[in-house]
Amino acid sequence: MAEATSRHAHLGQIFTELRIFVARLRREWNDRSPDITFAESVLLNAVRRAEGATAAGIASEIGIDKSTVSRQIAAVERRGLLTRQSIEGERRAQLLTLTPEGMRILDTVDEMRLAAIADRLKTWTDEEVATFERLLSRFNEGR
Repeated sequence: MAEATSRHAHLGQIFTELRIFVARLRREWNDRSPDITFAESVLLNAVRRAEGATAAGIASEIGIDKSTVSRQIAAVERRGLLTRQSIEGERRAQLLTLTPEGMRILDTVDEMRLAAIADRLKTWTDEEVATFERLLSRFNEGR
């Protein structure tokens, strides 16, 4: 019984730490990255990772409503970060592709993210960093 209570307490603390992390990440993101919002970076990174990305596919991947993704796509397209092309044989689906400017911004953002993570982990040993990476990957994979 005590073991179950202890595990429950740990799970609650993990949830609290994740919530704090996400809030801090968004705040730091918005403070450091005036060219792109956090939500836009999630969208553009999903497009970069996916071959033949469509709005429906991206919405499914990042877990938000297709209408929200469509609005975000329109916003980044107006800013020249992404293009849409018709897909032959498809009436509504469009192929999403990053522009060179979209790639440039994402590359800059990636450098910023790595620097922020490196700064946060600068007092950790290489072994601790490797363990954290392994456990976080396992957590994200759901196993």
